[in-house]
Amino acid sequence: MTYLDDTSSAKTSSVQLSPIAVSIYGSALERGRISEADQPELLEELRATPAEVELGLAVLRELRLLTPAPDDPGALTPASPDSAAAQLVTPIKQEIAGLEQLASDLESQVLSLKSLYFESRQRRNRREAVDVIDGAGRVRSLLGEAFRRCSVEVFGAHPGVISEQELEGALPEQLALLARGVRLRLLFQHPVRTSARRRELLERLTRAGGRIRTCEEIADRILVLDRETAFIPSCSGPDGAVVLREPSTVDFLYRSLEQAWSAALPFEPDGPASPDGPGTPRCGIAGEEIKRAILRMLAAGAKDDLISRRLSISVRTCRRHIAEMMDELDVSSRFQAGVKAIEAGLIRRSTAPGDGAPQEAAC
Repeated sequence: MTYLDDTSSAKTSSVQLSPIAVSIYGSALERGRISEADQPELLEELRATPAEVELGLAVLRELRLLTPAPDDPGALTPASPDSAAAQLVTPIKQEIAGLEQLASDLESQVLSLKSLYFESRQRRNRREAVDVIDGAGRVRSLLGEAFRRCSVEVFGAHPGVISEQELEGALPEQLALLARGVRLRLLFQHPVRTSARRRELLERLTRAGGRIRTCEEIADRILVLDRETAFIPSCSGPDGAVVLREPSTVDFLYRSLEQAWSAALPFEPDGPASPDGPGTPRCGIAGEEIKRAILRMLAAGAKDDLISRRLSISVRTCRRHIAEMMDELDVSSRFQAGVKAIEAGLIRRSTAPGDGAPQEAAC
């Protein structure tokens, strides 16, 4: 009969007590020890094969439940479960404690320089609580940490047409925030409604408790967390960000977002179907807002590329909308379309000095 010794390559973490091993341990407790001579009796008592008994003994030896007898190295004596557990678990606990201490020491050493870092940055920028982060990796890392610490609300706006991949990649983290009870409000431009896949992802988010609205234009990307920290793009490069923590600045950005939010249209799951029939992207009233925005810009003399860029739609889609509206208004030029829309009360010209862009008529 052979046993696993202390230098065995078997991994204790993968060892599992089988019913036969438990029965062998019980027999060892009754006998006081188990030796080679007891094998035939064990086989008959347990109705097991030699291989099964051999494996059971090996497992018990590995778990320190059977140990070599002091007076007979060929025999095994049962050990108490407390003693066996102490032998197995104590080294692991010591290793964990050592790693925790190491992590604590490293964190203390690094964070001890935090005040020096902020003092130096404040002197350099002559501003309080402003951090310029370069590199997409560092920005993602800082954002991830900020999301983990967020406890009240994430409020953000995203210009342009956000890609399906970006929406899908952000979804798990956003769902995790909602699951923790963090309020989530996101503002996009109207064209986000035109993709079936984007709608599907946004609907999943709204059903989990997220709130989404869309509007005509968004100046730039912004995230405000717990009304205490704001992330905005950095002018130093497309992958950078500026982190703001100064209360007055963050509050100003938050109130600006609130203003845009109040004028935006709610995104509702299972919204009204498109008039163009099944399978066509649904925009509902948002589509009408896009058309009114186009009319305003036409009346101001804007070109197709400028209109499409500001509304985050393709030039082709912009021209299709223009053609449809010209047909509805029965005009032969785009400028006439804008003027006739003003005359019809669909939009009105702004009274702000120096602003030639027309606006919608007040309700």
